[in-house]
Amino acid sequence: MGAAMGGAMGSAMGGPAGPSGISERNPIMVFGLSNGLMILANILTSALIGVLGGLVAIFNLLSLAGLVMFVIFILKMGKELQAYTGSPDYAHWHGIVPIWGGLQIHKTMQMAFQKAGIQEEPKHVALYIFFATFAQPSDMNKVAQRGGGGAPALGPGPGMGGPPPGMGGPPPGMGGPPPGMGGPPPGGGFGGPPPGGPGGPPPGGYGGPPPGGGFGGPPPGGGY
Repeated sequence: MGAAMGGAMGSAMGGPAGPSGISERNPIMVFGLSNGLMILANILTSALIGVLGGLVAIFNLLSLAGLVMFVIFILKMGKELQAYTGSPDYAHWHGIVPIWGGLQIHKTMQMAFQKAGIQEEPKHVALYIFFATFAQPSDMNKVAQRGGGGAPALGPGPGMGGPPPGMGGPPPGMGGPPPGMGGPPPGGGFGGPPPGGPGGPPPGGYGGPPPGGGFGGPPPGGGY
């Protein structure tokens, strides 16, 4: 039982503060050990006053304990919120003032969200007025999880978003044939006949007899 109560109290008080200087807490435990105790004491007093009579006053101690825890939680969270925002218009004790204190905490929490770069609004102002011990730790946990100031938007660095210089196209001299290529060699085309023409006889003709006579006669100087 003692260990359970110690764990509940520890989760409500918060662990070590992170880089933002804000501790994360269990909002349900913070509310239960403050407002919850006061509500429970009032319910038990109303229900059992006819049975217990004067003994029902013992529940007033339970309500008083809840009120004390409420003040402790609000002051502790108020100091962390004041230190984080540095607002000169907010003091850590503002939260213990009914209604006005909830308005002050809500306005300062909006500043904390902006500093942390959280792109949303804190919980509704009505929750800060009536249930600050739940709304405030819930929103402060978001600030603590961001670890301080908001992270800058990431964009392409210098030279990013496109190819490096010289890339994206062929290197110099590429993309076309080397010099002298793509056309016929000097002196004529590939598709034409060689000089003198391939279709005609060589100089002197093919069809005539060799020099000195025909093929059909006897050799020089006589017969066979």
